Amino acid sequence: MHEVIESDGADNAGDLPIYIRREHDELLRLKVELAMRGESAQAMLSGESSTGKTRACWEAIQSLPDNWRLWAPLSADQALEELPLVAPHTVIWLDEAHTFFMTNGSPSGPRLAAQLNEVLRLRRRAPILLLGTIWPHYLSTLRAIPSRASQDDEHANTRRLLRSVRYRSNERRGPDRLDGLDFRVGESVIPVPNDFTAPEVRRQVEAAALTDPHWAEALAKAEDGRLTQYMAGGHEIQRRYQFAPTAARGLIDAAMDLRRLGHGPELPAALLAAALPGYIGRAAYDLLSDAELNSAWEYVSDPRQCRGARPPLGEVAPAGRGVPGDDVRATATHYRLSDLLDHEARIVRLNHKVPAELWRAAADHADRSALLPLADAARTAGAYADACRLYVRAVEHGEQSALFQIRDLPGREKWAEETLPWLQARAESGDLNAQHVAVHVMRSVGRASEAEDWLWSRAETGAIDALREGVRLLGASEAGGRSPETAGIHDGAGGPRRAGRGSRRTARQGQGGGGDRSVQTGG
Repeated sequence: MHEVIESDGADNAGDLPIYIRREHDELLRLKVELAMRGESAQAMLSGESSTGKTRACWEAIQSLPDNWRLWAPLSADQALEELPLVAPHTVIWLDEAHTFFMTNGSPSGPRLAAQLNEVLRLRRRAPILLLGTIWPHYLSTLRAIPSRASQDDEHANTRRLLRSVRYRSNERRGPDRLDGLDFRVGESVIPVPNDFTAPEVRRQVEAAALTDPHWAEALAKAEDGRLTQYMAGGHEIQRRYQFAPTAARGLIDAAMDLRRLGHGPELPAALLAAALPGYIGRAAYDLLSDAELNSAWEYVSDPRQCRGARPPLGEVAPAGRGVPGDDVRATATHYRLSDLLDHEARIVRLNHKVPAELWRAAADHADRSALLPLADAARTAGAYADACRLYVRAVEHGEQSALFQIRDLPGREKWAEETLPWLQARAESGDLNAQHVAVHVMRSVGRASEAEDWLWSRAETGAIDALREGVRLLGASEAGGRSPETAGIHDGAGGPRRAGRGSRRTARQGQGGGGDRSVQTGG
């Protein structure tokens, strides 16, 4: 749960405000009662940041008997490993559920959704109560049906988990069932409102304000009935963002862009520092003193200025380690953007142009799990050279699928010259996929003869994989009705080019030496 602001009239700092029940609490109560009767149930509370989702789940499970357990895994991988050990009478708690189901191409998210569906279905595992919280835009992504039949439907199992099932009115009634249970208990997703403006809810707030200074202050100062957002420090956070000095504003904007583009919640300090010049301008950055940079980091990360709530960029690692290679600026290794600004970024910065410095900083400093989504985002933005660098980094970190993203990446004239030596080096180290991609890229930029010459040169040294690729390439050229010397080879004006290297390759094939024997072996 979010830290509550330190109210001037509160005697005990950190005490939770009096809980105000709203409509979603009634729906959640029905889920809990269903579990207490011995049936598995699930509820995913969906709402914006700081609307009370987590607190609602916590209040709801207080009525469970003492023999119930609470299991809150920290990741999809941990959940997959430990889920078979989960016994009946367990609450499975998935806070920020999108982090469990949206796993950036990893199969762990879809697998977890499939296994949770099975756990909830099996009578021998009951009763299980699955609770979770999720922001609306993540929910929309997880529940979206692919637009084309050919698209991978990686969220199919999650969509089934989050489907809305409606019971008929004559079901779930009787002496051994919940009295008066209606169709609403079948809804997997329960919306949480942003405000406290409903008349009966407002009366509860006014009554609570008589004894609780947190509610009294929020009622007096919050706008549009957004009381929990105010108590979570939202007003102070927005005010600090609005009036932030140039460098501090740049750090926050960089964090907002990184989060909306796909980086995980823990943002490396080195990544934010490297991206900063793109947000304030190189000239302004060069004029900043060390004291001004240190002041910017302090401005964005000091919780005392947000009345105890999480600041715009809260530290999530021990202080004092510093940024690698630098003895000033950040004082922690990673920072976390406040949920309120995280949510706002996906609205107010949706169409902002991303500076080139951010993509370059991401290639150097982004967490491994963020490389593929950031590369995809750069590709969507048309920053093809930057996307290629990010895909290269992803491959270097073991994401072999990124090689085929490179193969199909547009704008080759912008990145081929820089990337081809890297692809060739990987191929010569034994990466067959890199060899295939290198040949594909070389041919697509008019360097087919060079590709053929490279393959046959490698084949002559005993690289059987290069021989096979060369034979395949030769066969494809001949099948296309053109001589292998001119297939795919064009000059700058689009006309045929002399096939010098291709001719040398053909000469090797015609000799009685290793080239001819290699072709026979490859066939």
